[in-house]
Amino acid sequence: MEASIGAPATASAPGSPADIAARIDRLSINRLHVLAVALCAAAMFVDGLELTVAGVFATVFNAKNGVSANELALLLGGGGLGMAIGAPIFGKLGDKLGRRWTLTIALLFFGALSIGCGAAPGITWLTGARFLASFAIGAFQPLMAAYLVDVLPPRSRGRFILYTSVVAGFGSATPMFIARHFMGIVGFPIEGWRMPLYIGGAGAILAGLLILWLLPESPRWLAAVGKAAKADLLMQRFERWAKNKPSAIEPAHVSPPPVSADAETAGSSGEAVRLGRGHELCH
Repeated sequence: MEASIGAPATASAPGSPADIAARIDRLSINRLHVLAVALCAAAMFVDGLELTVAGVFATVFNAKNGVSANELALLLGGGGLGMAIGAPIFGKLGDKLGRRWTLTIALLFFGALSIGCGAAPGITWLTGARFLASFAIGAFQPLMAAYLVDVLPPRSRGRFILYTSVVAGFGSATPMFIARHFMGIVGFPIEGWRMPLYIGGAGAILAGLLILWLLPESPRWLAAVGKAAKADLLMQRFERWAKNKPSAIEPAHVSPPPVSADAETAGSSGEAVRLGRGHELCH
């Protein structure tokens, strides 16, 4: 069977994984990207705060206030164990439910439990709530990175993800300062070590609701699970924000090699020779 020279190659179907990947890679950074990075960075600040609040526990709790060394070790070690258990669980949720929903669930989950830690009446309650909160605390950063990898073009992806990590570093530095500040307020009705947990928990809940309200789902994830129409519509939104009309962005395809005039002439001559020989054989 002879291939037709000059026939156009088949383009990727709109909303297919290949089509979505190519269109994202061609986008310029726009306001929707900036909004996604800003909200993820704010959530990373809170996650960084929650990660290092254990330092407050290690400073405050000791035998003088009724916490034994074994109880403190269980409190601190339980947080790390919870992160190790929770990361693969939330990873599977991210693949099944979508990136945006899983980010929201993680933030609401550890936000509510962090507030529960702040309200803990004793070390046992605090240890249990901290263990459960760590399921989502440890999973949030890789979930956030997966979302940004999905929506950002490759030429800017690494830079913006690193920006969010810088913000997380500032968040990690804050729990001790917050606790020390409130401990220094004479007559303040809440113990100072509880305040980073209340502030971090409230911040996580707020960030989760804003992500759910303002950010779109990952178009790559939608395409990967077969929701091509939704993925295509979402990409059109990204393209409008980038001030590019969808019709102006050509689908990804492999262009056929150009055929020169000499090649066309040679091809025609060859065909004529073949036809002539066939005519001779017939007679």
